[in-house]
Amino acid sequence: VFTVSPGINASLDSLRGHIWKNFSPQDTTLIIVATCRAGSGKVGGIGDSSPCCDGTGPTSHENNWIEHDNREVFLNICHWLLTSETAVEEPGLPSETFALLSFPYLIKLYSSSEKIFLTDLGGRTFFSVSPFSTSGGRTYYLLPDDLKPSVYFAVSPDMRPLKITIFR
Repeated sequence: VFTVSPGINASLDSLRGHIWKNFSPQDTTLIIVATCRAGSGKVGGIGDSSPCCDGTGPTSHENNWIEHDNREVFLNICHWLLTSETAVEEPGLPSETFALLSFPYLIKLYSSSEKIFLTDLGGRTFFSVSPFSTSGGRTYYLLPDDLKPSVYFAVSPDMRPLKITIFR
């Protein structure tokens, strides 16, 4: 658990606790989950590794991922951290490189013969997808339907990386 001190830095006035240790007052101490905006970024903190343990590690932790709302808490924090309320333009990329997603299809708003590559948050490529069809000036890709809940990026030489968040 940890303690937050929002009064120490006035620019961190959004610092908030969300989940506290059992039977603790909901104030600035004994916090298990907290979030904050910092400048133009965001920070999320979880003071214990046990809630995210899925039982597959080398320790004797149980599968806490499915207990209570642990899974939803982690996925919601990741979603909040990875989304932006304001669009940020990347210089040097023309507007026609934008892509839309309608799961399980990735749709480029232009014709393309380029493959797309799915990467994880660490940048490791784990799947490549060739165009499924091209119609009406758009290119359609069929994504694997067994993608596990997580955050992925679709990348190809002719488009900016597209973040894909899967919730199930």
